[in-house]
Amino acid sequence: MILDVIKTSLGIPLNNTEVDNELISLIEGAKGLLRSSGVAEKYLEDGKDSLVSSFILLYVTASFGFKSDGSLKELPKHFDFLLKQIALTKNE
Repeated sequence: MILDVIKTSLGIPLNNTEVDNELISLIEGAKGLLRSSGVAEKYLEDGKDSLVSSFILLYVTASFGFKSDGSLKELPKHFDFLLKQIALTKNE
């Protein structure tokens, strides 16, 4: 499950559910961005596509805990590249 992968990546114990709602919201936000970019729904199923899972992981880990204090200037440059690649290849 992508939530477990993200929690592990962020160093959050899997049994800690305090931030699950925020993480799930970010996961859904990443999926929404992919949908709006033309990615077919079949690729958004949890764990079905490693490129999509990597994008979601990148999106969530870059956005988690972000406060509107300007600490997150921009997502990593490879974020846009990855989004374009997915949109071009996962749109059928």
